[in-house]
Amino acid sequence: MREQTRSLAQKFWIVFPMLMRTMFAETRKGDANLAPNHFRVLGALSHQQCNLSELAEHQNVSLPTMSATVQTLVERGWLERDRSEDDRREVTLQLTEEGRRILSAEHRRLTDWVAAKLESLDPKDITRVEKGLDILLSLFDKSHNHEEEISATKRVKSI
Repeated sequence: MREQTRSLAQKFWIVFPMLMRTMFAETRKGDANLAPNHFRVLGALSHQQCNLSELAEHQNVSLPTMSATVQTLVERGWLERDRSEDDRREVTLQLTEEGRRILSAEHRRLTDWVAAKLESLDPKDITRVEKGLDILLSLFDKSHNHEEEISATKRVKSI
């Protein structure tokens, strides 16, 4: 491993946790008081409905943890459980219209917040940040396509 690559990886572990802490703190400041894990669950379900087990696996958390998160989101009116008529044990989770509205509004608010932060940069630096983010996106996005992950989980469970 080259020293430059190792140094860059060390910066990664400094910058990204700091960035995530800042983003999570800002997420909590919105009118919806959306916790980071709530934002992730709503985002995942905005792409595709799934059951509790699939969602827990997708989010890489335990079933009890996901169950508590889902219960909170149901109580807030952002998610609903849809029981199968054929098999009452089958429950599909889906966003409510209010959940979609909250997710959209918060996404817009947070995007505006980040854009305001970026406005302080020199235009050349904005271009450099954009290129860097494009590179990181192509490097890491292969493993984070929500629809493909949930679909793959469903395919594996049906085999």
